[in-house]
Amino acid sequence: MELPKELSMHMVWTIGTRFILTAITALVSLGFVSPGSLDAAEKIKERSSKTEFDKNITITHSGKTYNLEATGTSLRRKWFVKGYAIAHYMQDPVKGDQETVLEDIFSSDKPKQMSMSWLHKLPLSLIKEGFDETFQKILKEKEYTSIKGDIDKYLNFYKADAVVGDIHYIRWLPGGHIELIVNDEKMGTVVNSTLGKALWNMWLGPESVVNRKKLIALVLTR
Repeated sequence: MELPKELSMHMVWTIGTRFILTAITALVSLGFVSPGSLDAAEKIKERSSKTEFDKNITITHSGKTYNLEATGTSLRRKWFVKGYAIAHYMQDPVKGDQETVLEDIFSSDKPKQMSMSWLHKLPLSLIKEGFDETFQKILKEKEYTSIKGDIDKYLNFYKADAVVGDIHYIRWLPGGHIELIVNDEKMGTVVNSTLGKALWNMWLGPESVVNRKKLIALVLTR
């Protein structure tokens, strides 16, 4: 007796689904697939802009792989304009009060990353001017002068206006390596620990351009 077409399709779908679930269960039990790998990447959200970032990321440097954990998110706003949402990541971040967390970020050689999701267009000239002006505020005159060559080298990694949807990744890696990646394209590397600290001071220093407490909120214990 021939089954109705709708019933036949339902039986095929049911049998197929059961087969797939059984196969996945077997792979997990044998250790070929971890349960966590079947889940979507966990997200965190910058609340004001509703921008989502991955909670954990993996990066590579000099042949080594590093797992980084988000410490928080914040928003760069100028007057009423939302410029970009930003998330900070770090390998094995220390959890504690603000002083302890910031000391670990600035004193350790652990790999770190700032992920910036642009919410508003900004011309290339203003990107470079903004960075350079902030460097001059953060650094003492002698420090600024001594690393001016590397500052210029870093700023020249930026090749185009930032537009809505662009993602900029700034990495501060072991040995003082600073990398800029724009929309998954590596723009360049400069090696200068002083420059790394100056960059991180922009977002996590005492005169941060964002709410720095939010940028470490996920690792603050009080």
